[in-house]
Amino acid sequence: MKTTSIKVANPTISEGVKKRFLIISDTHISNSESDFNLAAFKKGIEQINKLKNIDYIIHLGDLTQNGTLLEFEYAKTLMSEIKQKVPVQYVIGNHDALNVGYLLFEEMIGERHFEIEDENFFLLALDSTIPDLATGKINYRTMMRVKNLLLDRPNKMKVVCFHHQLIPIPHTGKERSAILDSGDMLQVLKECGVHLVLNGHRHISNLYTINFGNRDLLAFNSGTFSSNKTRYRENFTYNIIDLNNDIFRFNIIPILQQEKFKKEIFRKVSTYSLRKKKKDEKPFCKIIHFFDSSLSPDDKKTEQTFNKLIQKINNQNDISIVLHSGNVTKNSYKEEYEFARERLKEITYPYIVVPGINDVKPNGYQLWLKNIGDLDSTYEDDKLVVLALDTTTFNSKFGRIGRRRIKEISEQTMKKSREKVICVLCHHEIIPTPMSVWKTELCDKIKTSNFQ
Repeated sequence: MKTTSIKVANPTISEGVKKRFLIISDTHISNSESDFNLAAFKKGIEQINKLKNIDYIIHLGDLTQNGTLLEFEYAKTLMSEIKQKVPVQYVIGNHDALNVGYLLFEEMIGERHFEIEDENFFLLALDSTIPDLATGKINYRTMMRVKNLLLDRPNKMKVVCFHHQLIPIPHTGKERSAILDSGDMLQVLKECGVHLVLNGHRHISNLYTINFGNRDLLAFNSGTFSSNKTRYRENFTYNIIDLNNDIFRFNIIPILQQEKFKKEIFRKVSTYSLRKKKKDEKPFCKIIHFFDSSLSPDDKKTEQTFNKLIQKINNQNDISIVLHSGNVTKNSYKEEYEFARERLKEITYPYIVVPGINDVKPNGYQLWLKNIGDLDSTYEDDKLVVLALDTTTFNSKFGRIGRRRIKEISEQTMKKSREKVICVLCHHEIIPTPMSVWKTELCDKIKTSNFQ
């Protein structure tokens, strides 16, 4: 059993939040597909029926494999074997929405959105599916409704559930199925003071602590209960989440007895009061960051804007490093690279540049090496380490780091992180941003531990 205890120090949370949740996900029940492991399912149900003091049971989606009538009927029969005092409440998953399955879900399972609430606790479950697609979306209208519901409950413990992952999950291969508007959803969760997000979809357990500067958000992903499509070393699991006032306790329980128990991980999550700046206090270090200069000798308007930027940068005092995160040129033409090289030299402070998708069109890599420098580079002083990484792939919007480089980067950051500020510079986004579609992202993620 893997156990994670998390303390949420938030003075606005009402006392008396004591709940025990049983969480299962991604059963992928089918009477015709080999992906469904009936033996694991039955063994898991047998274990669940022995659990005590369960307040809520939530299935985080992909109840069925194909969303067909036969599968929903079969799923209802199998799920009825759960003999707890409380009913199972279901979040719809992308497989449930296949083949017009979202209609069957509403007719046979329940609403695609639901709420659980008492005097000091509020849980909101959402439909993140797009019919017949693996990816998901919340959409603007739903987010505004969610925002109003959450803001109306300022002093309650707030939990939000939906099937698709909020942010990329390690050990799951190429990221291609998070919600498209995850940046906007992340912003809503931040503004509304949500404490916990529950997701499924990726068939592996994971726990993130997302720091917003003044407080933390926990993002937990459940593994698969009974799908043979497992990830890395994790097979079939279910979860018990205990909420005891401001303590979260996660139990990730393997169904198969031959699986090794995993070590315990404890983590404290707090709210933060930002220290007021003292009079005449100097910053620890100062970084200037920009991207998408799109330089071209034929684009006079862009050149004028870049001139103003360089002037402002050079007029600043005590800058540690200037970072440019890609799209130095407009089309990666030879004359653009030569032009960009001379313009970048006008920066009077140390600077590092990484290539962007505009810089790696045909012959772009060769021109970069000739005019700009190495694709990867490192800057280090007595306070700061910058690891500049080329994440581009030739003539593509998608980025990649590579398995060997991820390992090397992890080792470097682990060695230096206690001594200096570590900054990783790359062109592609690692975390989704608001007001953007989460598509042109990094396909592999920098991560040093299964649970962070």
